[in-house]
Amino acid sequence: MLSAQCTDERVNKTTPCIFSKYNTPQDFIDIDINTLEDLIHPCGFYKNKAKNIKAYAKKVLEDYGGNLPMSIDQLMTLPGIGRKSANVIMLEAFNEPVRYCC
Repeated sequence: MLSAQCTDERVNKTTPCIFSKYNTPQDFIDIDINTLEDLIHPCGFYKNKAKNIKAYAKKVLEDYGGNLPMSIDQLMTLPGIGRKSANVIMLEAFNEPVRYCC
């Protein structure tokens, strides 16, 4: 989510301090929106990204018991996740590359 309109280098510099303290859906639900915005500000579009991160965490917790869904179609129902991000998640989290035919 943070990589949209942002370099991988910037995301890789920003995320360690976030994930060292916040790493569960509940953590991201509980974090104050202003604190989250401050943390992700270097990645740009921080207000919209913070809103999506909180909504994403809530949906993952409520609809999927805190676990990422393992289907590309279900992943794309999560706030802030489009086809590209869903494909990356399928490959990196589940080692299941999505293959398209024709």
